[in-house]
This record gives sequence, C-alpha cells and structure tokens, in this order.
Amino acid sequence: MTDEPRNPYQAPASGSEPPDADPGASIADQVAATAPSTIVRVGAAFSAVLGLMVGLSGLQFAGAVRGAAAFVPYLMMGLGALSIFVAAKLYQTRAWAAIAAAVLGGLLTLGFLVWVVLALGSGVISFLAVLTVLVAPASAVLAILSIGHCLRATRARERLYRELEQP
Repeated sequence: MTDEPRNPYQAPASGSEPPDADPGASIADQVAATAPSTIVRVGAAFSAVLGLMVGLSGLQFAGAVRGAAAFVPYLMMGLGALSIFVAAKLYQTRAWAAIAAAVLGGLLTLGFLVWVVLALGSGVISFLAVLTVLVAPASAVLAILSIGHCLRATRARERLYRELEQP
C-alpha cells in the first residue's frame, strides 16, 4: 500500500459513506448530529414569524379588498399557515423544509413588495405589510444558510436508521 494522500476530487466509490460520515461515531454522536444548530433555530424562528406576519396581513385585508384581487388576502392567510408549517419542519432539520423555506421566503419577498407598492398606489398603508417586506428576505437568507446543516442532519439520520435496522 502507498501512503499517497487521497484525491479530494476523485469520484466516491459506490456504496461509500459521504465524506462527513464518521463510521466509528457512537449512536449518541450521530443523534447529536441531527439536532438543529443555531442557524437552523434562527431560520425556523424567522420563517415562523414571517408566516404569522403574512397571515395577519391577510386577515387585516380580508373583506377590504374588492374586485379581481379579492382572493389575495385569503392567499396570504394560506401562505402564512404554510410558512409556519415549514418552519416547524425546518426546526426538525428536514432538508426539504430548508429549501421550501428559502423558496417561500423569496416568493413572499417579491409578492409583498408588489402588494405594498399596489397598496400605496391606492392610498393604503400597512405597517405590518411593510415590515413583512423586510422580514421575508432575512427569512429566505437564513433558510439558505441552514440547508447545509439540514443535509448533514438528514445523512446522520439515515445512518442511524441503517445502524438501528441491523440485527
């Protein structure tokens, strides 16, 4: 055997563990790897607060909007509930939830920016909607930053499942 260093750009062998996997780690260490980090906790909190703000904005405008945009407040309430659900799953370090929270935060940023501009053009101002425009991009950025940790936690969770299934 040679003592050559491993090439980091070499494709992994089939069936090999991911590079961050520690096959000698104890079950307690693997369970600890699934716990949410600080960035995941903060990202989940921002996503939940964003959901609450979006839902309350929808409730604020429900019944007040007429015409073709009458469905928008109800859409806001639905997206707010969805954001709170995704935030709860993000706190459980689910990788799909981190991606969903990032996408939802980006869409809500754009949607509320348009909504605030249209509302201001109609002579209506809502401090809650303006504040939502500021919280939504922060939520999206924090969700993007938590994707890596959630992916590591997912891999650790899968290793735990495999290890516990073996007799």
